[in-house]
Amino acid sequence: MADLLKKAPPKADTNKENDLWIESTPSSYSWGFGDPVSYTLHSPTVAIDTDNVKWRIVNGHCVLNPCTGNQDCHFHEVSLNAEQSKGPGSSFKASPHPMESYIKITATAPKADGSGDVLTKELITHCVAYNYKIVWLHRDPWQPRAVGNEAALLLALQRLAETELGAIFQVLDGSKAGLSGALRVLPQARVVVGVHGANLANAVFCANGTRLVELTMQEPEFREYEYLASAIGLIYRPLEGQVPANGFEDIVWVNEEKVVAAVRAAWREGGEEGGEREEWDKEKDEL
Repeated sequence: MADLLKKAPPKADTNKENDLWIESTPSSYSWGFGDPVSYTLHSPTVAIDTDNVKWRIVNGHCVLNPCTGNQDCHFHEVSLNAEQSKGPGSSFKASPHPMESYIKITATAPKADGSGDVLTKELITHCVAYNYKIVWLHRDPWQPRAVGNEAALLLALQRLAETELGAIFQVLDGSKAGLSGALRVLPQARVVVGVHGANLANAVFCANGTRLVELTMQEPEFREYEYLASAIGLIYRPLEGQVPANGFEDIVWVNEEKVVAAVRAAWREGGEEGGEREEWDKEKDEL
């Protein structure tokens, strides 16, 4: 995997050359943890025994070493079942990792003429988005707009993350985590959700494209986190109707199903502002 040691990420390649090529979808750098990735072997000029094609997939994780200027990389074999490891093609789901990730797909195909000769094709493709967490921003019970049913809400969000989306769920208490804690958690978040308040300012540590779901105040003048998200490249998704008017002192009781639906929609929608928003728009109409 010499290409993984280069400073620039390897680019997706259609690799339609010679006797074999591997088709992999999606064929861009836009997919992330939990997304299905398919692979199929094509042989337009040589007959191969498609039922006995063997597959091997390796994850490579690289991070730039600030001292040497080189990429420090390590690799993991992707565990494939019988259907995924043998045959004309199959699919797998990208694994979570806090580093940028690459995929190397290798197909070994015996010729169909019975000669015993085999052909091998490799494809390095895709940069896995490493934002694979859902993060809830906690407010202490003594703070205004603390969530009275937070325990039940956290269970619902954890269930959504771990059983439906295949994500990691974390709670960030900004008053205790401090700067170092925020820096450990938020750069890996795909969705950050919380009630309007100072803890949302920690969104400045999120990666570009992170979805920020704010349980908003009813008063239109409290839109500072929408402006913040726009300024730093986050995807802002407001959830209205969860905080009562003049919600400066009271504990709030939120609709758990609506919060879960908003997080689900934000997770599933397209990766860039102005891109695909069908999932969010569909869910928002139902909230």
